[in-house]
Amino acid sequence: MASFSSKRLYHGQDAHDVQPSSELAIRLQYAMIEKYPAKTHARRVAEALGVHHGLIALSGSPNVLWANSDQGPPFRQERYFYYLTGCNEPGCYVTYDIRKDELTLWLAPIDEKRVVWTGRGSTVEEALEKYDIDHAKYLNNQKRPTGLDNAG
Repeated sequence: MASFSSKRLYHGQDAHDVQPSSELAIRLQYAMIEKYPAKTHARRVAEALGVHHGLIALSGSPNVLWANSDQGPPFRQERYFYYLTGCNEPGCYVTYDIRKDELTLWLAPIDEKRVVWTGRGSTVEEALEKYDIDHAKYLNNQKRPTGLDNAG
């Protein structure tokens, strides 16, 4: 990894007067990565299905642990779920309301007692920042996401 070149500030010179090196500017440009195009993918799926209304619902891979263990196999997200969301977290669902053009990511609730073993998933705020979605909500342990109630 190349080191950044820095400019020396002289007495009385303001740091704002110093322009970053071109190498630093290029690295900063690449650091500003855009979000995964989840909404675009959801629209493509609806278009490929030839439908203009309805609900697309998918579940992600669950968090699986081996019996009598706090470990499990390496996590691998369901491919179609990942295509629609870009989310690589276990225990999530996604719904896409085609007519409203709304993509909702349903997050597994954070269990503070199990975080040390299973890790902590995203909060609602983090998910909205990381993923190209309209809404992020926690799953309720008593029922499935709204719209999935009649989905087998």
